[in-house]
Formats: sequence, C-alpha cells, structure tokens
Amino acid sequence: MRITVLHHVIREYRPADETSWLRCRVLSFLGSAYFDDVLKARPEILAPGFGLVAGDECGTVTGIIDITVKDQLATIDTVAVHPDYQHQGIGRLLLAEALSRVSALGVLTLGRVVKVLAVDSGASGAVALDQRGRAS
Repeated sequence: MRITVLHHVIREYRPADETSWLRCRVLSFLGSAYFDDVLKARPEILAPGFGLVAGDECGTVTGIIDITVKDQLATIDTVAVHPDYQHQGIGRLLLAEALSRVSALGVLTLGRVVKVLAVDSGASGAVALDQRGRAS
C-alpha cells in the first residue's frame, strides 16, 4: 500500500532504502537525547513486524517507523523524521499507517504511552494511546 502526502509517499521499507534510512535516523536524532545512538546498519525486523518509510519524489527517505510484534504486543523500535521535513505531518502519518497495520494484524496493544523522538517537533515527547493503540 502507498499513501501520498505533501509530495511524499508512505510505503514499506525496502533493503535499497538502508543508506537513506540511516541518514534520516542519524540526522533526526542529532537534536535529541539520542544523538549518540548511531547505527551502521538497520536492524532486521522480523515478521509480522514491519518498517515503513516516507519518501520524496526523488526516493529520498524523509521519515521512518519500524514496528516489532511479539504475541499481542507491538512496539515502535524507531520513529524519526528528517529535520528538513519536520512540521509537515509526516511523523503523524507514519504513526497512523503503522497503527492501522498493527490493527490489521489483530494486535490489540501498541502500548499505553509511546515515547516519540524527532517526529515533527524535533524534540522528545510522548503520545498517549488508548486501549486499541490509537493516538488520543
């Protein structure tokens, strides 16, 4: 499934995205408490978990979200929006699409409170989720 927003497409992560994924993650974390959490490779996400990216018209990754799923618990492992593309709703759309996919898997819990970093605001924060994992 592809969702187009503000000249960005939200789609599933592909191995060819790795370099752009890493760049997006590093740059978005620079202004956060996780500035030193640098990876040299994207961690493998095992099914039924998944990764989504937002990409611009050139294919550059502008936002990322990775979700792992174990039993009835889904966890956001990474969520980030490139600093040049923050404040455009990309993080919100990535989260909404991830929540939709988690729900489609039949997983009832994403968590009560999810710590969100570098999504739209470039700062740490929290998004409260209801019982079904919907942002409230």
